[in-house]
Amino acid sequence: MPITNIENFNGWLSLVEPSNLDDNQFEVLKNMYYNKDKRIQSRRGIANYGDSIWATPISSYFFWKNDTDGTTMALCTSWTVMYKYDEWTTTWNSIKTWLTEFEADGVTRTRWSFAVYLNVVYMCNGIDAYADYDGTTYTEHPAQPKCRYLRYMADSIYGAGQDTNPSTIYATTAGAANADTLNANDIKVWGDELGRINWLLDLGNILLVFKNKKIYSVAWDLATSQAIDSQNGGYCNRSIKNVENAIMYYNDAGVDRVKPRSWVTWASALASEPLANDLRDLLDKISPTQRNNGTGYYNTFLNNYYFSFDTWNDSIPDTTLVYSSLVWAWSQYNLPAIYDYGLYIDSAWVERNLVASANWWQMIEIETWFQDFWLAIDTELKTKRWDFWDVGQWKTFDAVDIVGLKNEWSEITVEIIVDGDIVSSSVIDDTFIDVFGWSVTIWSNPIWTETIGWGTGSDSDIDLFQYLIRIPMYSSWPNIQIRMYSETNPNVWTLDKIKISRENDVMDLFPVANIW
Repeated sequence: MPITNIENFNGWLSLVEPSNLDDNQFEVLKNMYYNKDKRIQSRRGIANYGDSIWATPISSYFFWKNDTDGTTMALCTSWTVMYKYDEWTTTWNSIKTWLTEFEADGVTRTRWSFAVYLNVVYMCNGIDAYADYDGTTYTEHPAQPKCRYLRYMADSIYGAGQDTNPSTIYATTAGAANADTLNANDIKVWGDELGRINWLLDLGNILLVFKNKKIYSVAWDLATSQAIDSQNGGYCNRSIKNVENAIMYYNDAGVDRVKPRSWVTWASALASEPLANDLRDLLDKISPTQRNNGTGYYNTFLNNYYFSFDTWNDSIPDTTLVYSSLVWAWSQYNLPAIYDYGLYIDSAWVERNLVASANWWQMIEIETWFQDFWLAIDTELKTKRWDFWDVGQWKTFDAVDIVGLKNEWSEITVEIIVDGDIVSSSVIDDTFIDVFGWSVTIWSNPIWTETIGWGTGSDSDIDLFQYLIRIPMYSSWPNIQIRMYSETNPNVWTLDKIKISRENDVMDLFPVANIW
């Protein structure tokens, strides 16, 4: 009896035809991610953070922590107001009013960009005056260029994205007493025919400059600029992030990565590669007019890169993909529509991953606890459609074994699918685990460490136990597919291994009319 074992599921979500996937890839991978043990696991939950601001969504968020004295500063914008967060009262207090409202004309999209220089936060949005905030006073500098993007590097602040000079970078004098004079230096990065500058990112002693159709490297002193060997530019400034030793970014072909080459110098030392070719069907839903409207974030604790983008052409990033830098694999999260991501480190040094919801006027914390606003997290995966490399051979499937981890009181439904029909359905509950055996703990430690304590779903830790189920079938068809989903609360589970037992019948399914 042939037996096929799939002993890791470190493939990724793929939207190509299900029978053409690798054995460890998924047709559906919803609200799952790869944990530090490189297991596919149900994601953590979401919850409100801080008090509500106003009846308008938060469009921009920024956090900074002073390493010298430990003070923190969290800023956000909503409507025509900029706010500062007070952790002790959990309230947002106004520091500046009468700013340009986000998307007030549907074109300018006045998101804010921030950079820190000598413990002062500098900011711009392309419409209002370049300004700084020292924690007490908001000061405008109306004579300076109204850039859209700021970046700190080499003891200077760099700005770009001015509407009247969309290909020009401005920079303060290195080591100046302050960063008030943004236009002390400037350089035009080639012409406007390849599009306007969409973002700046530091990489060693050079700036990476993302334009619509090309990426350029610019020396720190703005003396020279040179195109790197990428064939695509970069859009969506909030999605361009440092991930491990590379940079993830979105372009008109999908999501790419640019990283250093060994033994090569200057601009050619950077090479790009596509990462999301299997997800083109989803990414192609981004309208050309919405390419700069998404957002992204890199969670260093979970090694997750999040990319949220608009698929309905309404300027609201409604879809989120998650990339694991540990196993180089994609999954998809069902999260509220997101305008911005950011970090907040509270007074207890707890790192909280926050998002600004595009549909709600309160910050939301993600990857916390094991529930969504105290409700169950809807998780689902669907495997490849296995035909075992013989599409024309009839097969009789005897049994499917599934192994993984789950918390107590949760239930996982398993469906065995052949030819699109469910031929068997089972529920994995606590009868399939041994609560008196060993367990592992999810959250503050990776899996396979000693147990910390019992979790209740609202605690930071929760114990998982191994489940093992054999599903008899005795069903015949050329292919087989497995779907697993759970909606219990709390809901934490993994899929580790699958074993499929089958017999190949002699029946030939090849159509006679196709024999020549």
